[in-house]
Amino acid sequence: MRNLINDQLKLAESEGSILRLRMLRLIKTAIADQDNALRATGQAEWVPDDNIRDIIKTMIRQREKSAQGYEEHGRLDLFDGEKQEIAILTELLPPQLSDEEVTAAVKAAMKSTGATEIRHKGRVMRELRKLYPGQMDFQQVGKYIEARFHNASGCFQQHPEHSPER
Repeated sequence: MRNLINDQLKLAESEGSILRLRMLRLIKTAIADQDNALRATGQAEWVPDDNIRDIIKTMIRQREKSAQGYEEHGRLDLFDGEKQEIAILTELLPPQLSDEEVTAAVKAAMKSTGATEIRHKGRVMRELRKLYPGQMDFQQVGKYIEARFHNASGCFQQHPEHSPER
C-alpha cells in the first residue's frame, strides 16, 4: 500500500493534479501519525497494510458524511468536491467483490472451515479476512453469514451445551 501511495504521489506531482496531490499527502500524513503512535507504544515500526486500508476507508466515510450534509443543504459545489475526493481515495483500495462473488466466497469459506452452525461464524470471518482483505464489507458479510445459518435451520443452530434446556 505504501508503495502504491508513493507511486501515485509521484504521478500526481508529474501531472500537476493538485486535488490528487493534496489527498495523497493527507493519506501519507495520517499513516505517519499512526506509525508514530505505534512506535511510541513499542508495538511496531510501521502500520500494516490492513490498517492503511482502514485509514483510507475512514477518510472515505468522513467525506461521504460531509457530502451528504452538503447535498441536504444545497451546497452542490462542496458536494462535488467531496465526491471527487472520495473517487481519489476509492482508487487506492482493492476492487470490491460483487454480491455474487461475496456469496461464492462465503460458501467456500464455510465449506473449507467446516462451519455448520452460528458459533462457527468467527472461523468463517477469519478465513474471509485472510483471503479477501479490504475487498468486501465485513459487517454486511457477518449479517449474511448469520442469515445463512438462520435460513439453513429455520432458526439459529445452537450447540447442545448452550441449549436452554440444560
